[in-house]
Amino acid sequence: DEEDELRGARRAVLRYFVCSIYLFFFFMSSDGVDAKEFSQLVDQGLLRDEEVAWLRGFKGRPHTIVLDWSLDVVGDAAGAKREKHIKAFSRIASQLRKHQLRMEDTMNMPMPFQYFHIMNLMLTINFTMW
Repeated sequence: DEEDELRGARRAVLRYFVCSIYLFFFFMSSDGVDAKEFSQLVDQGLLRDEEVAWLRGFKGRPHTIVLDWSLDVVGDAAGAKREKHIKAFSRIASQLRKHQLRMEDTMNMPMPFQYFHIMNLMLTINFTMW
């Protein structure tokens, strides 16, 4: 039945989307995802064992791959007739990725966030006085 297929696709998309968020924070907290965190995702039903096995062999950022999997599911489920749904979800996924990158950049700054703004203000004042 087509409705059951769509329901399964919606569930898979949301599962991958939420899993991407979890994986991002796991990755950022310890610069990688360990076996305990993967098993937590399996226990919560967000990943399957074969997906975990594939992700363990992946050397990059696992949250980006899982987010890409969600886009693949949307593309397969929506088909050519529902291009607006694909565009809408792609926009949401790219916004999530943009926010993840902003958080990653902020967390990887060599100085605390507040000091960065103070330094920018000091440089701006210094350059305007020249």
